[in-house]
Amino acid sequence: MSADHNPKKKPSARKRKAVQQPVPEGTDANSTANLSPETPPQQAEPMEVHHHPNVEKKGIKEYILEGLMIFIAVSMGFFAESLREHINNHDKEVQYMKTFAQDLQTDSANLCASLDQLDTTSRDIHLLIGLLHSRSATAANGAKMYYYARISTKNLTFHVDDRTLTQLKNSGGYSLITNKAVVDSITNYESQIDRYTIANNVSLQESQLTYPYMAKLFDGYVFETMVTDKYTVVMPAGNPQLISKDPAAINDMIYFLHQRESTLIASIVFLKKLQVREKNVYAFLHKEYNLDD
Repeated sequence: MSADHNPKKKPSARKRKAVQQPVPEGTDANSTANLSPETPPQQAEPMEVHHHPNVEKKGIKEYILEGLMIFIAVSMGFFAESLREHINNHDKEVQYMKTFAQDLQTDSANLCASLDQLDTTSRDIHLLIGLLHSRSATAANGAKMYYYARISTKNLTFHVDDRTLTQLKNSGGYSLITNKAVVDSITNYESQIDRYTIANNVSLQESQLTYPYMAKLFDGYVFETMVTDKYTVVMPAGNPQLISKDPAAINDMIYFLHQRESTLIASIVFLKKLQVREKNVYAFLHKEYNLDD
């Protein structure tokens, strides 16, 4: 049969080779025209395969050992933190005791001065009561009466140095003191101060209550001449007399002076107890904390 009568004429071998050539990925259609039929196809790079290493399984003993080591590490960290906090708290405690010991030294000096003043004032009030009670003594000792009367109105207050006590109460410093005996000694000292404060407030009120009764008996201008420019009280000149000899007014004056004298004596008792307490607490703190003078 001739070639003209075959409808499915096979292509030549050269044409079949060109048709089977693949087009590289990422190459546009126009660039493929420039490829020669002899260009070999690009080979795909082989993919890298990762192989997981074989992990040896741990035994129960190894897990227990690791857990124990973790527990020990956490416990040591907690212990170290607790130790540091304990050291810091102890340092604060010692510092509180140092400042409180300094406050006690200040209190000691103030106590001595206050006791001397209270002793003098209570004695002068007692002498004034005796002079007012005796008419002959009243006439002969006018200057002394005025001096004692003026002294009796002075307000005498022991001022405690409560710097550290206030810090201990307001900042929770008492919780840092590990020795209960130290806490008890401080609170007992503070309690003694509170008792004195109550007695001193009564004394101040009684001092003010005597003013009206004193004004009925004593010349106010004489009192004015007795105060110096340095605010000290001195004996008046001459022998000034009472402006009234009314027995009832004198008796009222004696009564209020007696009440004030009694309160001053009570304050002296409280301060003497406080003085003993202060010395004991001071010595105890020095022994307990090895404080330097």
